[in-house]
Amino acid sequence: MEQNKPRTKLICSVSSSALMALGIFARFADTGFRYLSYVVMLASLVIFLFDMMGRFGLKRAAVALAMLIAIGIVFFTAVEVPIIAASGGDKDVDADYVIVLGALVRGKTPSVSLRYRLDRAADYMAEHPGAVAIVSGGQGAGEDITEAEAMEHYLISRGIPISRIIREDKSESTYQNISNSLSIISQRGDSGKKIAIVSAEYHLYRAKKIAQSLGTDVYGVPARTENTLMKINYFIREGCGVIYSFFFGFERRR
Repeated sequence: MEQNKPRTKLICSVSSSALMALGIFARFADTGFRYLSYVVMLASLVIFLFDMMGRFGLKRAAVALAMLIAIGIVFFTAVEVPIIAASGGDKDVDADYVIVLGALVRGKTPSVSLRYRLDRAADYMAEHPGAVAIVSGGQGAGEDITEAEAMEHYLISRGIPISRIIREDKSESTYQNISNSLSIISQRGDSGKKIAIVSAEYHLYRAKKIAQSLGTDVYGVPARTENTLMKINYFIREGCGVIYSFFFGFERRR
């Protein structure tokens, strides 16, 4: 048994180092894997701590850490359940207005995440010819035009007439996306109309919660994320975002 201890220590050390290197690489390789990289780096740290506790015979500390990790996993899973449940969206929605939430624009080109949303919005509008889209998003760092303008151009390229598109180009957060868009609908005298939000599937729970905090119930139309690792990353991010929002309010989280 004693002969296996050096080998076990070596495995722990190598595993911890390899996970940390993988996490650091993922963190800077693609912003779409940022939160996933944090999980990998955290796993590396946990392995390192257990290894150190084993080396110094800190069994009670190891048990306490294991219990803390288990509680954290259970809590985070409980937070993720409604996020995952909302990711399927609402069925048979015939909305009068479709609020398309903005995302990163690279120069003048919608990012992959934003294209997913716009493709879903274009398909929805083709299926529901009476729907009007509100494309929502201001101009951020690295963006040559507002997200709303880039979104409008993309929808037009997908065959949606400009007469069915309204720009909301002042928003800097999800809360502002929804609040400003609802204000536009209200100003048009259509407060009682059916409203749907098009966003990534992982984002719908928080988006609907924000709308509810503004006194409006909305429907959810999910845009599917095709990259599995990116989807996992953003579900983790949304879990963190929802936890933050529960403590500080949904209007304070991007």
